Formats: sequence, C-alpha cells, structure tokens
Amino acid sequence: MKTYEEVQAMFEEVVDLENAADQKAVDALAKSVQEAAVEEYGAGIHIRGLLNVDMGGINLKWRRPSCRQRWDYFIPCPVVKPERKAEAEGPKESKAKDNAGKGEGDEPGLFESRLLLLEGLLPALTEDDYTADGKPEVKALNALLEGDMEFDAEERNNLWTHRSGE
Repeated sequence: MKTYEEVQAMFEEVVDLENAADQKAVDALAKSVQEAAVEEYGAGIHIRGLLNVDMGGINLKWRRPSCRQRWDYFIPCPVVKPERKAEAEGPKESKAKDNAGKGEGDEPGLFESRLLLLEGLLPALTEDDYTADGKPEVKALNALLEGDMEFDAEERNNLWTHRSGE
C-alpha cells in the first residue's frame, strides 16, 4: 500500500512545472499516472486531475476503494486560463425599458390597452375610492368594470407606477 508521501512524490514527478497546464494536459497526466499505478499496484486505483485556475495549479485525487485510501493533492504550477466567450459587440441594452409593466404572458399592446382602460375609469372614481398613497382602490376599479377583465393589486401597481412615471 502506498503512503501519502509516495503518492505525493509520484504526482510531483510527472507534473511539468515549466510549461503552463491546460485541462487537456491535466487529463492526459491523470490518465498516464493511473495507467502506471494500475500496472504497479493492480486494478482498483482511480486517479482524477482537475485544473484549478483560481489557485494556479492542479488538483489530483487518488482513490483506492478496496483499502479506503483517498488522497487529494494540490500541485502549484503555471496554468492556462480558459478563454471566455466573446463579449457581445457593444453594450447590452436593458430590456426593462421595453418590457416595463409587461408580464411574461402578456400580448403586445395589452399593457397599453389596460393602461388606457385604467385612465378611462379614473374620472368615475370619487375621493373615497383612492388609497392613502394616492392609488385607486382595486375594488372600486373592479366595481366599475362589473366583472369584465378585472384588475388585481399587482397589475394596478404596475400600471400606476408606469402612469405616474416613477
């Protein structure tokens, strides 16, 4: 059975500390170490290599389930950072302005028609039909609609915010 120091020495021996490693090199390294370990110690040894860009090195994991050996070892070495996806050409513009007040399932123009409906109902409301913060009461609006396409509090709040320009 190998000791931790022997496994550590074996890992350090095969890692190229001069050239920067990428994930393909780490995979090839883990495969070659596994083949050598199986040849020397028999089947049942599992070795996995992971490129650790944040810490600048390689994590190697030695697993031998038959005798419950599990070692993780980090070898600092130069690494190649993977390329990120190309940024979009130009700044991303927010769709919030285009979708202000629209729900996911709203049809185009539905928000505007509901806003016009709300504004058309406002002259029929009395002072008692408004809340303390100045918004029309949902019950009062729905009473004027008589059950046809009633408002709920969330929709009223979205429409009112859009209408008042907040």
